[in-house]
Amino acid sequence: MPSDTASQSFNALDHVVIEDNFFPDPDAVRAKALTRSYQEPPPNTPRIAVTSICNDLETQTLFTQVKPWVRDKPSDPVVGVRVLYRYSLADANKKVFCHVDGCSYAGIVYLSRPEDCAGGTSIYRHRPTRDEIYDRNHRQQYDFNDPEQWEVLTEIDMQYNRLVMYPGQLFHAITPVFFGDSIENARLTQNIFIFRQHDRSLM
Repeated sequence: MPSDTASQSFNALDHVVIEDNFFPDPDAVRAKALTRSYQEPPPNTPRIAVTSICNDLETQTLFTQVKPWVRDKPSDPVVGVRVLYRYSLADANKKVFCHVDGCSYAGIVYLSRPEDCAGGTSIYRHRPTRDEIYDRNHRQQYDFNDPEQWEVLTEIDMQYNRLVMYPGQLFHAITPVFFGDSIENARLTQNIFIFRQHDRSLM
């Protein structure tokens, strides 16, 4: 877990990866996403996007592509990878202001058509503690529903075939522009979550 000194000296933006033109053939990935079966999010969670879980081959393919940005840590190896397709429509409502993911790395590849792209991903700092990464010593102070607690560090624009990847404990959220009335013109993404052995001790 980060100490107070470590969490307050951590610079979140130094750990954000932005890679444009990520997939060699993004149209093929998008076409696959459009044909999937999707499940609505459980009502008792903050999730707003409908989801389709990728198979083992799709998961391994994306993990291999993002692996150059995954630090090698023999003492804390990668023990799991989850890859999903997600989409949300114009009538989506955010349930929390921002959040963290319980994983070492989270990544998103935007698959919305260029003419539909809007919003993106926002990274935040916690105002009262000045934390730019989750610190379990401060967890009682975090109110993810109170916008006044959070200041924007950066807003990363959505762009077709752009990868955005960051430590899962960064405070982040969808930049709140929702659009589309069907999967064809919705906010469509492929998401990856990479888990290390000691991730549970961070939360």
